Amino acid sequence: MIYVTCSRDDVHRSIIGGMRFAPFLVAVAVAVATAGCGAGTARVVTDSGATPSPAAAAELACGPSRLSSEDIPTERGAEDRPDDASAALRHAIAGGTPDLAGKRGWLELTRTDDRAHFVWGDAPAYAWDAVVEHGQQGWTITGWGAGCTLRRVVDDEELLEFSIEKVSRDGRTLTLRTLVGVCGTPEPKDRLDPRVMADDDRVEISLAMRPADPEPSPPPGVVAGCPAMGLSATVEAALDQPLGDRAVHDMSVFPYRVALGSSGSHAGSWPDPRVGPAVSCVSEYPDRLAENEHAFDATVTGVHVGPRDEDAAASPATLTLDLHEVFTGPDRPSETMRTWDFMLPEEPQDAVGVRLLVAAGETLDLKGCGYTRPYSAADAEQWREAFGR
Repeated sequence: MIYVTCSRDDVHRSIIGGMRFAPFLVAVAVAVATAGCGAGTARVVTDSGATPSPAAAAELACGPSRLSSEDIPTERGAEDRPDDASAALRHAIAGGTPDLAGKRGWLELTRTDDRAHFVWGDAPAYAWDAVVEHGQQGWTITGWGAGCTLRRVVDDEELLEFSIEKVSRDGRTLTLRTLVGVCGTPEPKDRLDPRVMADDDRVEISLAMRPADPEPSPPPGVVAGCPAMGLSATVEAALDQPLGDRAVHDMSVFPYRVALGSSGSHAGSWPDPRVGPAVSCVSEYPDRLAENEHAFDATVTGVHVGPRDEDAAASPATLTLDLHEVFTGPDRPSETMRTWDFMLPEEPQDAVGVRLLVAAGETLDLKGCGYTRPYSAADAEQWREAFGR
């Protein structure tokens, strides 16, 4: 069993820091982490007109970098600059680091005398990042991973991304879930601090977590930590007026992320093709859609959830599906897929009758990160094009 500390940065680096996992396995790791450390809910009453949201003036963080919104780079091709740090990045792109091979058009996010942080992709969620540092061997690449997202920092605390788990019947209370990733006391749920601003069109929420007192150092030879990668918690934010058809903006991500659309679709619907705060996807949808061995349009006809696996802190499950169209893989009328209970609706049988677009690898494990999504004719046409049908 792997033991890692539960700090939020350790969670991020354990998942993406130079290591590559299938999207499904990352989801498993996060779910195990959530169950392993625990969860809780606290009610925080907020007055939408009391204090202005600090998000607009906040500092930004992206992995190891801190910068202001005015300093976000736009000039690509940092790998072609005539300096040793850029030369180290060029070597990685040329094949020295297979994960980065062929990726051109990098941005230099920040640089110090002994470290340069480069990102590749588009803001705010850069698909890849790489750290080049100066040491005894000169400038060398010391870390790379599945990118980083520009997040706001308020009062020296990085804001937490959240998903909306529930909207109350009267529309005045939103239940937010976030990955807090801290082991210790007081419990993280007691330190979550949502700050709400609202107008007639939208609700803006900046979710911060007050710091905890440092834990005492463990005795010599004892590794501190908990048997998990992180933990999630929920907090309730109250609105002065019913939410109605207003959108909810998560202000942790720069410039913002739509946590709840004006249509009312949110993370409580299944399957949710969006990526929530507790998941790091290393296979970008739809760019790598065609790499899947199986893809089809199908309707769920049955769900079976097995006994709880204590080692995985989850219950294995299987889905049976009737297939309507196969985009890639052998033609067949039905299929059975493996998954875990946390990948299913809160009531697993609610999945029966749902029509899906499903892309999966050779083992036919149900994937998240957009590869399992509600059927739509537009998406189906995109999948036909991707698989050359």
